[in-house]
Amino acid sequence: MDKQKFLQIAPSYYALGICGFFENASIGTYSEIAAYLGYQDENELYVRYLIHRPLFEAAIKWLVKKGMIEALIDDFGPPIYRRSDDFFEIYPGLNDDPDLPFRKYSIIEGKQSWLRSALVSVNQSFDALNIEPSDFDNQSDEWAPIPIERPEPE
Repeated sequence: MDKQKFLQIAPSYYALGICGFFENASIGTYSEIAAYLGYQDENELYVRYLIHRPLFEAAIKWLVKKGMIEALIDDFGPPIYRRSDDFFEIYPGLNDDPDLPFRKYSIIEGKQSWLRSALVSVNQSFDALNIEPSDFDNQSDEWAPIPIERPEPE
């Protein structure tokens, strides 16, 4: 996968994890949301999945634009994220888009296991592609499929 494609689709997996948190909670910080999917492994190490802050922030930006959550910014404390009143009306509609992972997540029985595996792959790709926070600066707010056939440059 190339960097541009990664930047377009990877935040949707983080957004899915964030939505999972907000299915059960109405408010949280990055630390609380990131801990939601985490667990303690057999070596008693705590494993987290939403580990790359630039991806988390891109996902938050998209969810805010969709009207699903609000970001409460503070001068000194970390941002607080709050589920919007429309969250449960908007969330099911994300399953209709075949280009987003929400559809796959909605049909599989082992939801958490599937999402954790996907997030491991996202995080590995983030590292392998040497993604930097600045890579997200020029990204569109909307995810869209990359056209297979592109016009020839003039």
